Amino acid sequence: MQRRYEFEAGGYDFDRLIGRVAEAMQLDPEEVPAPGKYAPRVRVRSLLRYWGARKPGMTTVELSEPHNLAQPSVSKAVPMGEKSLWI
Repeated sequence: MQRRYEFEAGGYDFDRLIGRVAEAMQLDPEEVPAPGKYAPRVRVRSLLRYWGARKPGMTTVELSEPHNLAQPSVSKAVPMGEKSLWI
């Protein structure tokens, strides 16, 4: 919980997380949450959900709300995001 409060105090929110993922993957921030089932796009979104769940400690509900996703689909994306770090 302390890590989460440190991230929130530093102004870390979902939009900033999108910006960080876009920077890491060399994309425009608008491309990160864009819909589509293309493998690179799925990998980027999975990474977004992994970093959101692990680093600032956001809940899967918090990660699902901005894009009207089901919470279980976000839960499945978190481990996929961890795997995409090594691809």
